[in-house]
Amino acid sequence: MSSFFLKIVNMSIAASWLILAVVLLRVVLKKAPKWIHVLLWGIVAFRLICPFSFESALSLIPSAETISPEIMMDWTPEISTGVSSIDKVVNPIITDTFAPEPIASANPLQLLIPVLAIVWAIGIIAMLVYAAFSYFRLQKKVCASLSVRDNIWICDDIQTPFILGCFKPNIYIPSGTDEAQLPYIIAHENAHLKRCDHLWKPLGYLVLAIHWFNPLVWIAYILLCRDIELACDEKVIRELNQNESISYSEALLSCSVNRRTVMVCPLAFGEVGVKERVKNVLNYKKPAFWIVAIAVVSSIVLGVCFLTNPSSFPVKLDSVQISKASTMDFRTNSGPTTFQLNVSEIDELSSRIKHLKIGQKDQSLQGHTPFYSLNVDTRENDRITFSGFDSNGNQSAILYENVYYRITDSDFISYLQRICAGKTRTEAIDETNVDTAIHNAIMEHNKDRYYKGVFACESHTVLATEAGRSANSEEIETLTIYALTLYEEYNLSEEGIESVSGGCVPVALTFNVAENGYELSEYWEPGDGSQYSDDIRKKFPEDILDEVWNPQDYVDAMTAENEQKALEFSAQKGELFDYP
Repeated sequence: MSSFFLKIVNMSIAASWLILAVVLLRVVLKKAPKWIHVLLWGIVAFRLICPFSFESALSLIPSAETISPEIMMDWTPEISTGVSSIDKVVNPIITDTFAPEPIASANPLQLLIPVLAIVWAIGIIAMLVYAAFSYFRLQKKVCASLSVRDNIWICDDIQTPFILGCFKPNIYIPSGTDEAQLPYIIAHENAHLKRCDHLWKPLGYLVLAIHWFNPLVWIAYILLCRDIELACDEKVIRELNQNESISYSEALLSCSVNRRTVMVCPLAFGEVGVKERVKNVLNYKKPAFWIVAIAVVSSIVLGVCFLTNPSSFPVKLDSVQISKASTMDFRTNSGPTTFQLNVSEIDELSSRIKHLKIGQKDQSLQGHTPFYSLNVDTRENDRITFSGFDSNGNQSAILYENVYYRITDSDFISYLQRICAGKTRTEAIDETNVDTAIHNAIMEHNKDRYYKGVFACESHTVLATEAGRSANSEEIETLTIYALTLYEEYNLSEEGIESVSGGCVPVALTFNVAENGYELSEYWEPGDGSQYSDDIRKKFPEDILDEVWNPQDYVDAMTAENEQKALEFSAQKGELFDYP
């Protein structure tokens, strides 16, 4: 149910952009026929109830999936609205509020979202119960009505005319209604029937019941009720002369006295706007053909742009194999700088782009020179370029086959700014010796911490590196490694190998760089319990926190690597050991 609820929420958010566009277009098309306005709300309803959509380069929806279903399991929960300025404001709040504690048995959102789904379902039931209650209450009021002719009935217990019934609708008129007004009242209600408003309005209410949590949908429904009445008025007065239009307005005023809701069907809400309707009736002029044509074309364009989803990036980044990568940075005073990424940096880049959040196409960036960029060549001979077009990361995009796609991932944007500036450079480091230094530090640190087995090993994944340089030269003096480590002790038996102790811990290792190698100066681990998350946030670079909070892919790979080492050790011994 939680996944279904999130699907509805995402549909509602996507439709909200369309609602805002329709509200704006209603103002622009003020002189257009009012049936065009009703048609626009039909487009909104379709977007709200259709569970799927086609992708289009013309789509103006920033994001079709603002809230990913995986947010319930994420260690750093975030949304992706497709608008980076909104994401930058909202996501830190969401992360700080709902980021799980390591000692917690479940993520906060795992508990909250199912509760919200239940509240949503209760809201739907309440809306439908209210609708049913309203319907049967009116049904009871009109049960003693007197038939005049066909589907027209006179009733003593009502104050205003309305239509009741979906499949066999009847027109109910209050007894004592001025006979001079009856032709106009009946014409108005028959116009509703010809337009099938007695069906569209309940369907609109049903859509409202599903999306009751979205205030923009309430606004849309209220405006729908208003536009239905205005469209119905126009349909009637097209056949009336000036004097008849005045009489129609008087009937409208008379029937609307002491009336707070639209009563065309029992499912109506909101004031209809009698003053506006009377004004439209008295000042009605048949719209020119060109106005109607523009309104129809505008409706079609609106549908194409807002009923479709933004085109997704055509390459699956989680399967991209990088052959080489290089940076270009124009932000320096000394001119553009460039460098090739080394092996460890390419590995880091590969892990980062696996879950990169990409928004819609944005060809407005074509022709502009990036402030900084990261060019990636793949083994499939493709070129992918990650670029930033301003200093604060609000204009970041990925270029593929001469098409730009917005980058909406704030962590990656921060990483892109740093890597292009050379702030994570370790090109002067002997990577083999560094890996050996990391291995030795982990083994030495953990050798007496766990239950002893007959074989101990470790695997680690480097997430980021920082090189410290002296003030007067570019020589690297210190090197800090941010990594995930998995240390394990194994026993051997007739059944094979078995991990008997160990642990996976994020670490920050700082080495002094000397001529004869790397000397460990600090082995940092986060504190236990409530200190764990705060310690990591304070110590680790912000752009790698998501990987620290979601380490499962790395843990699986490191576990497999440790098991392989244990199996090789077993084979080298040439015999099986019993448990000690």
